[in-house]
Amino acid sequence: MDQQVERLDEGALRAIAVLRLRLPDHAIDRILDYVEEHFHRRNLAYWSAVCAAGWTGPRVREFLTRCAQDSRLIVVEAALDAGRGYYANLLKAT
Repeated sequence: MDQQVERLDEGALRAIAVLRLRLPDHAIDRILDYVEEHFHRRNLAYWSAVCAAGWTGPRVREFLTRCAQDSRLIVVEAALDAGRGYYANLLKAT
């Protein structure tokens, strides 16, 4: 079951990124709470950083700062792109 949940949450973030959805602050906070709790998962951190390209606020900036300091290059690149308002290459994490 855990593996299926991982696929669902990553898929949801992937959809948010591809659709470039702008969400209300309370939804972003809930997503970031969940992602920070499961940050070690490569694709979850990546896709949430990609999503953040369309999000604003101090919480988002803090999250992108954390991502930009990560040891995983794919997460760092996505965070740096998002900080400039660019959506990362959506094919990298497939």
